[in-house]
Amino acid sequence: MTLTTHQAPTATTQRPSAASSTVLDPTAEQLTLPAACGPVSAAIRVTLSGSPDQPRIILSLVGQIERAIIAAPELLADEDLLLADRMLEGLHGDLWAGVDHRWVEDPELLEARSTLRTAMLEEGAGAGR
Repeated sequence: MTLTTHQAPTATTQRPSAASSTVLDPTAEQLTLPAACGPVSAAIRVTLSGSPDQPRIILSLVGQIERAIIAAPELLADEDLLLADRMLEGLHGDLWAGVDHRWVEDPELLEARSTLRTAMLEEGAGAGR
């Protein structure tokens, strides 16, 4: 999976703002939703491949993420959780072709992203101590 990010400034490029240097490039073409590499990224892929109007196949995405966080010995090295985070981040950056844009406002996906991102940030902060 390739995510497009802003390049470092050179003599021929404008310097991006500090806030945009790690944000997905909104001018990049949309990509195909990546193949899952574990149960959490599979659950997100199944969810995003469907329509927000249809009944959920995955009943508790947040619960599944919470269980995976507890079970993971190191969140920042867990490929499934990292891919899940990128899939949710890409959703908010309108990166995925064929994914219904209404998923961006879905309360469960917003909570799932928040739960996952908070756990990763806490682990990252703890590693720096």
